[in-house]
Amino acid sequence: MLVFPRAPLLFALALLLGAGACSSSSKTVGTQCTEGEVRACLTPDDCKGTQSCDTSGHYTACECGVGGSSGVGGSSAGGTSSSGGSAGQSSGGSSTSGGSGTTGGSSSGGNGVGGSTSGGSSAGGSSAGGSSSGGSAGGLFFSEYVEGQANKALELYNAGPTVDLDKCSVTAYADAANVFATIQLSGTLAQGGTYVICSDTTGGALNCDLTSTEIQFNGDDALILRCDTKIVDHIGQYGLDPQNGYWGTEPYTTADHTLRRKCSIQSGDPNTTAAFDPAIEWDSFTADDLSDLGKHCQ
Repeated sequence: MLVFPRAPLLFALALLLGAGACSSSSKTVGTQCTEGEVRACLTPDDCKGTQSCDTSGHYTACECGVGGSSGVGGSSAGGTSSSGGSAGQSSGGSSTSGGSGTTGGSSSGGNGVGGSTSGGSSAGGSSAGGSSSGGSAGGLFFSEYVEGQANKALELYNAGPTVDLDKCSVTAYADAANVFATIQLSGTLAQGGTYVICSDTTGGALNCDLTSTEIQFNGDDALILRCDTKIVDHIGQYGLDPQNGYWGTEPYTTADHTLRRKCSIQSGDPNTTAAFDPAIEWDSFTADDLSDLGKHCQ
């Protein structure tokens, strides 16, 4: 969706030699960033070198010459730098609760942000390990996805106990890897309730609980739902920009379609890096179909 030009080789070398750039070993984001830039870092490998990752799964800044000096950001001991929690996130991925327990981060992650706070939560447990159950937001998930020429909308459904939406947000990743919007939710959602997010260009939708100018996703943009910094559901495959401009096979694709979650689905999928095939959990309808927004499985 968004185009990020690549710097010429000489410019890249200049950045590396002291123009305020930092290096990242991630395969899902670029290898250069400018001082103070915020970028996505969902997997443990995204938080290496001198860049630090916050609890929402974003780089907090480029901190050239500060923090751990090893290529793995503190390696097995974790270190004390904010990026030293990589080890904690790695071991956190296998923990049932997303890596926040004894195994997840606190014993291996050191004292950094990745260790005791986010080790295995938003980044380590859910995205990389895929074993997180979503924590307190258990029953909340994406239930409808509208992608048309002008209409863009998302519906959330709560199949579990009442959820505090003030702790939840939806992040959109252009071309599946670069953050271009984070939408903060608000209020509470009771069991069996829906919450509808619409773009400001979406016409004819009477059930919008939140209207935002930032919800302008296309078929190749990944969407991730978080609550309490834990990933609880997603649409698309994070880190993989589909060559066709969408995920799936006609007529079950994320471009120019309305997708509705099958009624048999009662929880979200936190494994953001797994292959995404809409035909498995979604029913497909024509683009710009707003007729069912706010009425999941009624």
